[in-house]
Formats: sequence, structure tokens, C-alpha cells
Amino acid sequence: MKPEDIITDAEIDRVHGYANFGSMGKREVVDEALAKAACGYHNGHTAQTIIAEHGLIVSSRRRGITSLTQRGRKYLYEVYCDLRKKTEEPERFFIGGDNSGHEYAVPVAKRDEWEAWVSLDEDDERSWDAPEFAIRIDGCFTFENPSS
Repeated sequence: MKPEDIITDAEIDRVHGYANFGSMGKREVVDEALAKAACGYHNGHTAQTIIAEHGLIVSSRRRGITSLTQRGRKYLYEVYCDLRKKTEEPERFFIGGDNSGHEYAVPVAKRDEWEAWVSLDEDDERSWDAPEFAIRIDGCFTFENPSS
């Protein structure tokens, strides 16, 4: 599950309305405000209202306590897991060529699909457009030194 499965982009837009947090994205506002609330830190009124409107927190004004709801805990967990996935091993690519001399960066995980596409007869209409996962590079790319 992803954070977007718990709070859709449409819901993010609806709840944010015209709130402006500068260069900070709307989902980023929710993510940060919820993390701050979970850690007991103070949010500004607008950010606090937004995460409350999403049903991620409940506040007890009388006791001055903010608690995460079940939805809030699940959302925060998914944000954390999503961040971990982004910092794990980056997607690997190989350089593949089609039968017309073009070069592509192709995800290693899609090697079988790539090989099947390359082996199509040139008269087959499916062979006329490269698969969406392939990035045409034709020698125009840069990369970091893989041995460092």
C-alpha cells in the first residue's frame, strides 16, 4: 500500500483548498505535519487543521493532547515505508539496441519483455514503437563511475 492509497491526490487538493506553503508540496505538508504531531512537536494552525480534516489526528483542546487516529498511524507508516523503498537499491538498467540501430536504457527487470519486443518481425505493427519502459538514449546519457 502507498500513502496515495490512503489519501488520494483529489482529497489532498480538496482539503488544502487555497492554503499556500510556498515551494512545499501539498502531500509533503501532510507528511511533515503528521510526523511532527506524532513526535509531539507543534504545527501551525493551517497544517494542523489540514491533517485533522484528513482524519489523521484528533486533538483534545482541554488536555492539549494530539493523537494519531488509526488512519493517521497507517498513513505515517506507509510514508515511512515509501521513503525506505526510495532509498533502497536504485533501479538497474542495461543498454539495449533495437533492429534499427537505436539505443535504449532498459530496466533490468524488463529484460524478457525487451527481448520479446526486439525479436518481433519488423512488419509486425507492435514492433514499430518501443515499449514505454524503454528510454531512447542513442548514446546521449551520463552516469556516475560505477566502480567508485
